[in-house]
Amino acid sequence: MPGMSTTQADSAAAGAPARTGWIFGPATDLLLMLNVLWPALIAVLYFSPWTAGPLTFLQVYFISTPHRFITLILVLFGERHFPAQPRRFTVVGLLLLGVVIAGLAAGALFPYGDTVLVYLLMIDFVWGAWHFAAQAGGISRIYAMTAGVKSTDEEGEFEKSALRIVLLWSFLRVGLTSDVRSEVVGREALASAASYASYLDPLFFIPVGILLYRELSRFSPAMVGRVGYIVSVTALYATQIAGIRMGDPALVKAAFVAGAVFHATEYMAICGWSMGRQRADGVWAYIVPRVPLVVLGFMLVLGLTQNLVEVGSVFAWTVITVYASFLHYGFDGMIWKRPKKAKAG
Repeated sequence: MPGMSTTQADSAAAGAPARTGWIFGPATDLLLMLNVLWPALIAVLYFSPWTAGPLTFLQVYFISTPHRFITLILVLFGERHFPAQPRRFTVVGLLLLGVVIAGLAAGALFPYGDTVLVYLLMIDFVWGAWHFAAQAGGISRIYAMTAGVKSTDEEGEFEKSALRIVLLWSFLRVGLTSDVRSEVVGREALASAASYASYLDPLFFIPVGILLYRELSRFSPAMVGRVGYIVSVTALYATQIAGIRMGDPALVKAAFVAGAVFHATEYMAICGWSMGRQRADGVWAYIVPRVPLVVLGFMLVLGLTQNLVEVGSVFAWTVITVYASFLHYGFDGMIWKRPKKAKAG
C-alpha cells in the first residue's frame, strides 16, 4: 500500500497461505484482485449511452466513495490505529483539514479557474495518482511473498517503481489532455506538452517490461497470480494511454472509470484480507458477515447525508468528499506501515 516498503509488504503477506501464489484463491483473486473483467467493463462503458448516468453513478456510489471511507473505519475502530495512537491520527487529521481550508482560501484569493475548488481538486488528482500507483506496487509485493519469490530489497523497490511509473505517467497524460487545461493553465501550453509527451509513452513501459521478463524467466505455477496481476494492471493503463494517443476521449473515460473500479475493489478486498487473516476461522469468516453491513450502513447513513447535502449544496458535498479522500490517502500510508523494530541492546 502507499508508503509500504519491501519488508513491510513481505510482513503483510506473512499470514497468507504459503506458496499458493494466491491471496484468497484463484477465482476470487481473478475477480477482485486481478480484476480480469475490466475489459468487459470498458466495453460496456464505451458503447453504453448510460456511461454518464447510471453506470458511473453505481461506480461512484457503491465502489469508489465507500472505499475512501473504509480507511476511516479501519483507523477509528482498528485496535492498532486510533485507539492505540489517538494523538498521532488526530494531528494528521487536523493538518489535512488545514490543507483543505488553505486550498479553499487560495481558490478564493487567487482565482485560477471557474471554481474556488480548483486547487483542492488539483491536489486530489496528484495525490490520488500517487495513491493508486503506490497501492499497485504494494499489492504486487504481497503477491511476490505469497508465491515465495525471493528478491532483494533493491529488486523489490525496482518492482514497485516499475508499476508506479506506468500509473503515474498514465495519470499525467490524462491531466495533460483533460478539458480542464483551458481553464487552469492555458490550452496552448498543455496542448504543446501533450504533443511532446506522446513520444515518451513507450519509454515509461520499459521498466515494467524488464520486470515481466525477469519474472517469466523464473516462472513457476505459484507465480500465476503475481504475473497476472502485473499484466492486468499494466494492460489497463496501457489501454488508457492508447485512448489518449488515438484521440478517443470515450475510451479514455471508460478506462479511467475502470481503473477507479480496479483500485477500489482490490483495496476493499485487501483490507478485508488484512483484518481477517489472523482469525482461526479464516478470512471469509471475518469478511462475509461484515461486507453487507458496511454497504447497508453506507447506503443509509452516508448516502442519505450525500443526498441531503447535495440538495443544499453540491459545493459542500465536494469539500467533504475531498477531505475524506485526503484522510484516505494520508491514513492509508500510515496504517500499512510496519512498526519499527526496537534496536537490540
